[in-house]
Formats: sequence, C-alpha cells, structure tokens
Amino acid sequence: MAVKTSIFGSIGAGLALLVASLAGVTSCGGEKESLVSPCKGQLSCGQACNDTTPCASGQHCGADSKCTAECVSGDNRCGAGKQCSSSGTCIEGIQLGGGGTTGDGPGPGPGTGGGTEACPSTNVSLDNQLPTVLLLVDQSGSMNAQFGSSDRWQTLRTALMDPTAGIVNTLERQVRFGLTLFSGRGGMAPCPTLTSVAPKLVNFAAIDAAYPKPTSAIIKDTPTGESIVAATALLQAVTDPGPKVIVLATDGEPDTCAVPDPETPEAKEVAIKAAQDAFAAGVFTFYISVGDQVSDAHATEMANVGQGYPRTDATQRFYRANDQKALGDAFSTIVNGIRTCSFQLNGTVTDGGEKDGMVTLDGQPLTLDDPNGWRLSSPTTIELLGSACESIKQGDKNAAHHISATFKCGIIVPFKPPA
Repeated sequence: MAVKTSIFGSIGAGLALLVASLAGVTSCGGEKESLVSPCKGQLSCGQACNDTTPCASGQHCGADSKCTAECVSGDNRCGAGKQCSSSGTCIEGIQLGGGGTTGDGPGPGPGTGGGTEACPSTNVSLDNQLPTVLLLVDQSGSMNAQFGSSDRWQTLRTALMDPTAGIVNTLERQVRFGLTLFSGRGGMAPCPTLTSVAPKLVNFAAIDAAYPKPTSAIIKDTPTGESIVAATALLQAVTDPGPKVIVLATDGEPDTCAVPDPETPEAKEVAIKAAQDAFAAGVFTFYISVGDQVSDAHATEMANVGQGYPRTDATQRFYRANDQKALGDAFSTIVNGIRTCSFQLNGTVTDGGEKDGMVTLDGQPLTLDDPNGWRLSSPTTIELLGSACESIKQGDKNAAHHISATFKCGIIVPFKPPA
C-alpha cells in the first residue's frame, strides 16, 4: 500500500514569475502599499479572491478581497530579521529541526541555539538530519504462522537482517537503526517483555546479536500500546537532530498488559493513543501488517495518527505484506522515504500554513509545490523535490548543504516536551 505523501493542494503559479524589476513602489490591491513593482507585470495582482478562490503563489488576499503582495521572494525589502514568504508577506522565522543554527559558513560551525527566542530562524546542515529508525517487531506467538515458504518470524527477520539485501545492513551508515522486540507473558511482570538495542549508526552487528534467529524465540502476547510508549522513550533519548521514526511490524491486533487475552476495543484505543502521543512528541509511527489478520480499519487509524493525519481519514497509509517481497518493499519504501531529502520541523504546520513559509537550499529560494522545489510531505516534514533533491543526493558527500526554513509566527504548533 503506497503512502500518500502530499497533504496539501497546489498553490498555483510558481515563483518563477518573480523576475521583473523592483524599481518603484506600486499599490497592488488592498489598502496596504505593496513593495512589488510593477505589480501587474510581475504577479498579475488585483484579481478577486476569497476563501474558495485563493491567489497564485507569491500573493495573498488583501483586505479588499483582491490579490496583493508586500514583497518578492529573495528581495531585501522586508528588513532585518524577516524574509518574504511564498504568499508575498514579510515574516519572522521559526526553527527547522531541534538543534539551532549551524552557522553561516559553507560547512558546520557554531550556531545560535534553538528554541529560546520567540521565532528564531535557523540553517540546518544535511549531515545533522540523518533519520533515526526504531524497528518495533512483534514477538507474539502467532509469528510462527506460515508465510510463503517459511513463517512470519523468519521472513520478517530476513527482510531486516539479511547480510546482503536486508534493510539494516544496507543502510546502517545512513540511518541510525535501533530495535525493540515486544511481547508479553499473560500479563506477568515485566510487561511488556522487551528486547531493545538503542539506535545508532553502524548498528547491524548489535541488532543481529540481539534478534534471535530461531522461531522458538517467540513469546505470547501483543501489548502494542505499551510497547509504543517504551519505543518512544528510547527514541526521545536520541539527541541528534533528524526525523525519529517507529516502524511497527505486527501480525495481529493489540491486547494489553492488563488484559492480555482477548484483543478488545479498549486495547486498540490504548495503541492508538500511544501512537498519537508519540507523534505529539515528534516521533512518527509507520505501520506494517505482516499477513492479513489486522483489520483495515485498525491499521488505517494507527497509520493516520502515527503520521499526524486525522484518525478518521479514509486514506490507507499502512502497509500490508502477504509475502517476503512485499515485506521487504514496505521497509525499503518507509526508510528510503525519510532519507536524504526530508527534514523535520520542531512542530506541526497548521493546515494551509505552508503558504506562509519559505525554504532555501544553499541560499537559493525554492518554490512551494513545484516539481523541483519543496512540499510538506507530512504536517511536520519538509521534503525537497526533483532537482533540489538530486543536488543533495548526487553532490559531494563531504560538502554540507544548508536548508533554511522560515515560517510566520503561529504557523508551527510545537511538539510537546518529553514527559
């Protein structure tokens, strides 16, 4: 099942229109004087607009319900400490990532610190945005069920840990991998029963040693909610900036430590709340159903709340794997999808708030929703597209790229701090 990665519609014409002279000052709709001149030639301002008829990119709807702009992306008319947003308004900045700025030079350097000013702006080095992925693997008794030519436990382990083609060994130098195996023994303490390896780079050997090979290593129950809580705490201990992700692979619907059998609606609610709380703390949860025993309804809800979407959204963002290839493809799609060209904000962008944001790559403005610009791939994540992404993937790995993102104050809803 493919993940839907774009959550906001296209805004309209690109910022490539903003190339004419900025020589005079012209009113361009609304009572507020525009800094754009000649407005008509540059932005075709003055069209009627309202909530259902938005303005093109680079403009916003003025007080007189006509499209207008105060500035052009890349000019200096907004003054010190401000930049021109994608809607043609002068805005303050807000932090991208969680670690403050990385300095103004071509490589990593001293920064200004993050999160203490009202709306600080920041530059983020690509080297500091490596993702951290915790593999949360179901160790319950049903993982011995037939799965193709093997069983679920063996097939899942092969997809992750095969020395040649497994996702962990293949990407261990580009992703901080960790592992948590989870189950329970009829509610007996400790519950959940966990085997964990803290995430870090080059972690294949440690994960391989902690991940039992024989199917006889499976235990009994599926306390998914409590295990997500534990996995979230493990990820919150990672101080390196970059996306933090739980990839949950399970073959059944959840129970709880308090009521280990049978699975109940209350147990589903515990799991859903745990995924919601994880997202609120800045941790994504991606959901893989190993086999067909998990209902579409529960898997859809878990994937939605784990990625910051409304619980009731009908879009199926989970993955269902019914054979070894589908299982390997699911892990590959998830992990590769958060690598290289994705950068996590330190909070959630309000619906439609991306229009009042600006993203630059190495000092050059990128266009929102342009095939070679940027988009929000989730409410918390900026993704570079097309040639912007390729310039990072194909560039010199020893050279740091700089991503700068600025948003109007109030557009970002901060993650809640760890408990």
